Amino acid sequence: MNLTELKNTPVSELITLGENMGLENLARMRKQDIIFAILKQHAKSGVGILLRRYLW
Repeated sequence: MNLTELKNTPVSELITLGENMGLENLARMRKQDIIFAILKQHAKSGVGILLRRYLW
């Protein structure tokens, strides 16, 4: 998962992505909070997150 791509993704697509990951109540959140929730859920799966070409 790439943070830069998430930042450039429209909110409606982020909401869909988050809902597909099992997240709820995303429509009430700010974009940055939706991205954080998605990244947090993604990290729980044990997969890395790409931040400016570095794996954290």
